Amino acid sequence: MIVEDERIVAEDIKRSLINMGYEVTGISSSGALAVDTALSDRPDIILMDIKLKGEMDGFATAGEIRSKVDIPIVYLTAYSDNATVEKARETSPYGYLLKPFEGRELHTTIQMALYRHKMEARLKASEEVYRTLAEHNPSGIFMLQKGKFRYANQSMERILETDRSELEGLYFTDTIHSADREKMQDLYERAVKGETPNSEIRMKTREGYRMVKITTTGVTYHGEPSIMGLAQDVTEHRVLEKEARRAQKLDAMSAMGMGLAHEVNNILNMIIGASQLVYTKLEDEEMREWLREIYTGGKRCSRLVNQVLDVTGMTSESASEHSLLILMKGTVKMMRMGLPDNVQISFEADPGEYRVYASAVDLQSTLITLVDNAIEAMEGGGSISIQLKDLEEIERVKMELPEGSYLKVMISDEGSGISSEKLRSALDPYATSAEDPTSSGLAMVRDMVERNYGRLSIESAVDEGTKVTIALPMVPDMPETGPRGSVQPP
Repeated sequence: MIVEDERIVAEDIKRSLINMGYEVTGISSSGALAVDTALSDRPDIILMDIKLKGEMDGFATAGEIRSKVDIPIVYLTAYSDNATVEKARETSPYGYLLKPFEGRELHTTIQMALYRHKMEARLKASEEVYRTLAEHNPSGIFMLQKGKFRYANQSMERILETDRSELEGLYFTDTIHSADREKMQDLYERAVKGETPNSEIRMKTREGYRMVKITTTGVTYHGEPSIMGLAQDVTEHRVLEKEARRAQKLDAMSAMGMGLAHEVNNILNMIIGASQLVYTKLEDEEMREWLREIYTGGKRCSRLVNQVLDVTGMTSESASEHSLLILMKGTVKMMRMGLPDNVQISFEADPGEYRVYASAVDLQSTLITLVDNAIEAMEGGGSISIQLKDLEEIERVKMELPEGSYLKVMISDEGSGISSEKLRSALDPYATSAEDPTSSGLAMVRDMVERNYGRLSIESAVDEGTKVTIALPMVPDMPETGPRGSVQPP
């Protein structure tokens, strides 16, 4: 497009351009018309006369066009004074031709202007790509010159919780924990030497410090030697690593505790078994009384170890198939040795296989705990009844158990009984007020029963004794899948 208020001159330029193979989109004689035509025709290049009639000269017209559309402009003028040339230079034209000019000179100027504009467009596109990559990069990117911030992207702002305008001109070391400044100095010096080192440092934020992995490299930025840095916030990662290490330590301690518990239980079983054996060989009542003390102490210590294992979530024995009848007979026989003289235990069982899939240690601990509670409840002595029977259908429905065949263990005593309030407290594993020895360990007993697919029911009243009923599924009716304890309590 030609912008020239001298019609003859404009037509002469037009003919020259057509002869050189260019297409002339139009001729504008004023600045206002030139702006409208440039916006509608969008020519590839504009030849602009500096001196135009009207309110807008060539400089003003060029500025108005450039503010709205990117079209290269070449000035055409008969003036070459310093003031005009300086003013033209301030508007960054793509060419400046003095009238009169030759066709070859015009052609060369146009081609150079088009080439320059094309290269600048490519450069702008490239800069836009890199700017987008830098600004939207999830890692922080920053540029340092003489130790000060010269650029920081959005992610760097988020890491430091600071606007980049506040970082401009700030020394990088002012954002670092004083204990880590020596490490940053090392990163800086190595980057200057051409290396690409990295290290983790603590950087200040509005809320405290974040652990940030910094990688540095030497570059040239705006013509000056600079240090470019990449910052990755690894605070959460380090927290997760710390938690993982803590979990590994806990697992190791758990395994060690499990091994220690088994060793202690083996020693206790030797003590209990030996005391039983010696008891049957001695007739001296005083010595037998001491053996009872040894037996009782060993038994209580074994129960304590199993309770600790239960509370900590470790199991002292894996589940397997057992004859509940044989297991209970053996446990009752062992308990009878340590009974006070004024306490008797009766055991009754209907004929049957009584096969269950459970932890023998859990079942034995359950029976011992309930019998010990019963003994504590009968200060003046009395009888403890233990029965093993099939659970009737009406009882299964009452205990809200799934359909199937169940065994029933009942432990009844003639003790002082437990009030409903104390019973609720005793069954709460988090309660701290239940200190009645006659109901100790009931929460753990319930948990042991339930994790072996069973259900616990307790009937008790003050001065009327206590009856505990335990229901356990028989082996043929065990759940085919699912973890132990999948039968949920009501």
